Amino acid sequence: MAVIKRSPKADTDSGESYVGQRIAKDFDGDIFYGTVSKYFPKDRLWKIDYDDGDKEELELEELLFALDLHMEKTKKKRKRTKKGGGTSSGVDDVSIAAVKRQVSLEKPLTTKSQSPDATAKYRISGNVDTKDFPGRVFGMTNRPIKVDILKFARNRCRVQGGHTEHPSKFPGSYESKTSFAYLMQRLSDRNYCMRALCIDGSGAEYTTYKGSANVSTAPVTWFPATSLNDHSDDETVVDACHLDLINPSNGFSLLTGENLRSAIKMSGDSVECIFINGSVSNEQGPSISAEDITSAITMCKASAVCIGLTECNLSASVLDAIASCPNLRGLIIEHCKVIIDGDNTPTDSNMAKIIRSCPHLRWCLVKSRVFGEASWCALAEKGACPDLEVLWIESRASAIREVPSFRRTETGFCLEDTVRLILREREGTLKIHKILPNHRTLISKFDDVETLSGQKRPLPSQTHMI
Repeated sequence: MAVIKRSPKADTDSGESYVGQRIAKDFDGDIFYGTVSKYFPKDRLWKIDYDDGDKEELELEELLFALDLHMEKTKKKRKRTKKGGGTSSGVDDVSIAAVKRQVSLEKPLTTKSQSPDATAKYRISGNVDTKDFPGRVFGMTNRPIKVDILKFARNRCRVQGGHTEHPSKFPGSYESKTSFAYLMQRLSDRNYCMRALCIDGSGAEYTTYKGSANVSTAPVTWFPATSLNDHSDDETVVDACHLDLINPSNGFSLLTGENLRSAIKMSGDSVECIFINGSVSNEQGPSISAEDITSAITMCKASAVCIGLTECNLSASVLDAIASCPNLRGLIIEHCKVIIDGDNTPTDSNMAKIIRSCPHLRWCLVKSRVFGEASWCALAEKGACPDLEVLWIESRASAIREVPSFRRTETGFCLEDTVRLILREREGTLKIHKILPNHRTLISKFDDVETLSGQKRPLPSQTHMI
């Protein structure tokens, strides 16, 4: 997407430089165009004269938002019908356009009679062999990374309680890969990549890039066949992993259990995907409870195909609710907070139950200490998840239960052998895997080598990256 390059001086000192420039704003799905007609330096406000006669005054962040949207629309040569004949009713401080925008942000969730699906003809049903679907590509790619700064603004969150803000209000340079907005874009794209693989039958491509200096691992960017751009009005997707649900001033989550359940109720029995970002890393702020997550998953367990939990409170009840979804094909559990609560404390056994109860899993990405020896043993059982294509496990040693050592025992059997057995038996189906059972060992398709017990050896030819 085209991005307007502005100097810091222009943003802070030369407000007059914006006068005469064209802008565009989205009001309830309609694009309205206008011109910056005047600058008020005392209040740091810019007056906008819309083509339909309305007028509005914008703050700097709103103005930058509108300038970027106009650049995007003109770059792509998209034509929009403008409303005509409207005149201002004499309201000075709050224009008609501003009222329209506020109404659009508060509009209740509405369902659609049909959900968009760019690859509907390839939708997987039952145990269809996905090798019959054309154009399936997996693994690392050299495709360029696109920072889509207005992705969330164009596709407002259907879960109530949030607010649409310009990405510049969030930490980091909003046009760069180090911004908070792009972090949320990566999480969203990963969720929809899982959805596209599990429901549409597409492949799964990703790349890595150099992150911030304080990040030890390379961030991963996924390239979904269809993304939030295609599913913002899709009633089969309840997406609470959205920038609208984050307070830009403090990073607090705006998601509540009541609003999440309301979104599921509005979608009826059609919910196939539920994506949740609980923001538990911000310990000072609120986060959706494990009880609310359990309730939400239970509400759509009969139809749920993909579940993505990022930075959520994790309990045994949450994992058991996931295990109760018989049609589950995709699962993401990442950076979740393990709730220590007696018998409701999540353990390796709860994760193993999911593997045994959800035989149709195609995508399993778990970055949590709850995936341990029992989970690996469940995955090694005959007939367990035969269609698994993406297996991404990062399970560090935990305070609850230490992951077994990878040193060989006198009997010659240890967890390393279990992992090797799983990979060997899935050579024909497993397309992507990254396995980090503890902080010392790694089996991965990022490289053509694996490191187990500190030793590096070539991977078998069958497991080279596809």
